Amino acid sequence: MLRQLYAQRRLDTDYVFVNPKTGKRLTEFKRRFIKALRKAGIRDFRFHDLRHTFASQLIMKGADLKTVQELLGHRTLAMTLRYSHHKKR
Repeated sequence: MLRQLYAQRRLDTDYVFVNPKTGKRLTEFKRRFIKALRKAGIRDFRFHDLRHTFASQLIMKGADLKTVQELLGHRTLAMTLRYSHHKKR
């Protein structure tokens, strides 16, 4: 789905969250994310942590490591394993 949306954009940028008029990254998004964390009482959490959560959730739901590697854009499987803090059940 994200690949389809990305392909439909008419902006020449690799950023996901961009200003549709300028194509530049949204700095306001980061401020709003931090504000939401504070409001929710969440500490010690960075936007980048969502990549780790994404990888871990995929693996816990049965996705194979190669697919996760491709989705995260990692060149090596070793890097993907660093992102996948999955728990065995």
